[in-house]
Amino acid sequence: MFAMACSLVATTLVASQQLPTTCKPYEILLDYCVPYLVFTTGFDFKPTTPCCEGATYAFNKAMSDNTCASIVTICYCLWFAKAYLKYDPSKLVNPPSECKIKLSFPINTCIFG
Repeated sequence: MFAMACSLVATTLVASQQLPTTCKPYEILLDYCVPYLVFTTGFDFKPTTPCCEGATYAFNKAMSDNTCASIVTICYCLWFAKAYLKYDPSKLVNPPSECKIKLSFPINTCIFG
């Protein structure tokens, strides 16, 4: 269990460093939700309170932009997390529903195109 916790901390630090700079406003979602979003065979993590708070902040920030540019950016960041950080795509679509966040855009389109 200790080794798994250490690897999750290392993954968090590496994730922040690997994100494109345009993802900076949304890294709170990707960092706080690492235990939930990474592939974890045999473990069924649920989003934690900090994960849900980070997700709420990130999604609300994206939806507050009337030009939709922020929604495009958060979608890119989620796609990047799936493609390059190897976050579980089936879990990337879940934080809004798991954390009871109402989105104004289809999260599935962000992740799967």
